[in-house]
Order: sequence, then structure tokens, then C-alpha cells
Amino acid sequence: MSFQISLLTRFVFRSPALSSFFRNWRDGRALREEPKETVLGFRFNGHKAMERGVFEPTETRLISRLLPLADTVVNVGANIGYYCCLALKEGKHVVAFEPMPTNLRYLLRNVFANGWQSAFECFPMALSDKSGLIKIYGSGTGASLIKGWAGQDYATIVPVSTLDTILGDRLHSEKLLVIIDVEGVEYSVLQGAQQLLASPTPPIWFMEVVGTHHQPGGTTVNPNFYKTFKMFAEHGYTAITADNDPRIIPLSTIESDKEWPASNPLTYKFIFVENAAADMVLERLRQ
Repeated sequence: MSFQISLLTRFVFRSPALSSFFRNWRDGRALREEPKETVLGFRFNGHKAMERGVFEPTETRLISRLLPLADTVVNVGANIGYYCCLALKEGKHVVAFEPMPTNLRYLLRNVFANGWQSAFECFPMALSDKSGLIKIYGSGTGASLIKGWAGQDYATIVPVSTLDTILGDRLHSEKLLVIIDVEGVEYSVLQGAQQLLASPTPPIWFMEVVGTHHQPGGTTVNPNFYKTFKMFAEHGYTAITADNDPRIIPLSTIESDKEWPASNPLTYKFIFVENAAADMVLERLRQ
């Protein structure tokens, strides 16, 4: 039976029409379920590992250690709201960005189920370095503005804007934790966040910056990997790995070692913090 299901699944996902029908049926079925209590202390629905509180355990632990340093959490690529709920449970104000319609439905239900709507802002759009309309490819946790990312090529048209356009300077006096998971377009998001990067109260940034995984056909290494680190360095930030052994990564290391992404494939999430606070944050992460 499992072999037959595997064959059927492969057949379905080769057809864009059948694939869309299957995803809509699956998501509609899941959306009829009530959010469940998790071991993290909030109600949640939409992803089994998230519902059990075992999703991305290293990232969850590190973000939990960073939350006391923030007043507000900005979650770009909020998906169905796992990290939003983690922050809201700790009494933080949350500003979320999520363009995918199905993800958005889960996100809003999960926040509402916990009664946190007054502490929550949501913008149903993608973020990049420009405003307008754009195609986003794929679905779920892997949707990307890059065609062919993780082999996905079916598209949804969504609105797109920039962090600076939406936020302006209204959060510049607050301590921010900015969580960004945008599947390959991190550099474009930063290009549209120049005001925030130069804020007088520098945010802490928690970002996925993939070096080699999920690249579209013909690309082996993220062409913006080094440029992302350079942009942070130019604004006075230090890079720290967001893994089980947090450590500072000097820009010179990535600049001199062009094969760094390929030789460190399991390290693709990073924390960027103002230079003066780097040692304090590193110590906190290692506790």
C-alpha cells in the first residue's frame, strides 16, 4: 500500500493541475481541525512537528534565548506562525509578513486561537527590494521568489513591498528581533531594509542564508552569500552561527574562503548583532 501511495504521489505532483487540487484538498482538510495544545504552551495547527513542539529544536532554543532582548519581533516569511506564537507567548509584539494564502489562513487562526490578536500585526505580502506584484514559486515552508528553488516551478502571484516602505522609522526606538526565512532572497530583503539596518537601535537579525541547498538549476552556490555578510558588516554587525555550537564568523573568513558555503553545508542560519553586543549575545546563546 505504501508503495502504491508513493507512486500516486509522484504522479500527482508531476501534473500542476492535480498537484494544486491535491494541495487544496489536503490544506482544506487540515484547516477544519482545531488548533491543539503544544508542549510550548500555545495552541497550534497546520504542521505536525510544530504542533508537537519539536520543529527546528536548535532554532527554537536560540530564538527563545534571544526573545528577552527584544520588545518586538518582526517575522519575515512567517509561514503558519510557529515563531510568531513563540514570541507572542512571551508577551512580545509581533509584526508578521506572509504572502502565501494558505499559510496566511493557518497563521491567522493560530494567533486568534490563543487570543493574541491585539499584540499582532500582519502584512499579507512578500518582501524584497521593490514594490508591486511578483510570482512566488512552490508552497508550504519552501515557497520562494526564485523560480526553480528546491525544484519548484508552479507560481502564485502575490503583492511585494520592502521593509522600509512598510515600517518606515516607527520601530527605530524599539529593541527588535528580526527573523527572516525567505528561501534564497535574503539579500533582496536587506536591500529593501536600509533604514532598518541603520536604525539607531540596531536590531538582532536571525536569518537563514542558504549557501548550497535548494539552489535553482545551474547554480551551485548562492551568488549573494558573501554579499549578505558584507552588507551586515558595512552596517556594523557581527555574524554568529545559529547552530549547536554558536561562534563568531568574521567577514574575512567568508571573503577569503570562497568554498565556505560548500564546506559548511549544515551551517546556514545566522544571527547578526551589532559589534558592541556580539560577545554578550554569544555568551547568552551558549548558556
